[in-house]
Amino acid sequence: MEKKLLYIVCSLLFFNYFKKDARVNYVYAKQDLNGTTDANKLISDTVLVKIADNIALKWNKKSNSLIKDSNYHNYLKNKNTLRLIAESIASTTDLGVLVCSKKKGHLKVGDVAFLYLLENRKFYLFQCLKIQFDVLDKDCKIPRSLLDYIDKNRHTVGKKVSECMI
Repeated sequence: MEKKLLYIVCSLLFFNYFKKDARVNYVYAKQDLNGTTDANKLISDTVLVKIADNIALKWNKKSNSLIKDSNYHNYLKNKNTLRLIAESIASTTDLGVLVCSKKKGHLKVGDVAFLYLLENRKFYLFQCLKIQFDVLDKDCKIPRSLLDYIDKNRHTVGKKVSECMI
């Protein structure tokens, strides 16, 4: 009886070891034939978004999101910097980057500034714009048609965000 129980327990352990979900997967920086690593690809997927003379945010093209580096966090501590970021929502400088939730056109500097303030809860979207953007597409963190709305109403949105900022 004890041997059968031992065989059953060992079999279950062996079976669980080879289940895909039970194994731990380690991720290493893979190197392709050209000698580039995943870290190099991350850098090539990054776009520097210049807001003002001393203010620049980083956007990742693959993940459609802001990169949270030391500057990202330091800007939150300075009210003048936040004011300049809010004013830059009016910027229509084209970054030449497609974004997941935008139907027409490329990402603009003003879009990135808006998303930075929204992501850091410096204003509340519905309370400020009086429009609810609550539809998210698969694999996209940005609400559908939000950036298209900003494109059409860039100056109005910039004013409202400046007034609503906490």
